[in-house]
Amino acid sequence: MTRREQSCSAVTMYDAGLSDHKLLTWAADGSRADPPAVTVDCRPWRAVRMEDLRAALNASSLRMPDQWTARSVDDLALLHDTVFIELADRFAPLRQVTRRPRQ
Repeated sequence: MTRREQSCSAVTMYDAGLSDHKLLTWAADGSRADPPAVTVDCRPWRAVRMEDLRAALNASSLRMPDQWTARSVDDLALLHDTVFIELADRFAPLRQVTRRPRQ
């Protein structure tokens, strides 16, 4: 079994002498193309001190229910996303990492 773009070398039949079946052998190129490197955005969450993040979250507007009453559900969802993105940017700023797959 080979790929269409690969040619098959000469097939050799080997008689093992055990039955009327034969063993077929041939050479095939088993090399693979190197997968491309991928650049991704990630955050260094392991370096974040949880106490500092917890204190900043407790001081945010998410812990002030008096600011929620005049807002719609969409505004509250936007507030949630905004606060968490700001905290993530402060404590674990985005950085680009190039990942090169291993063989």
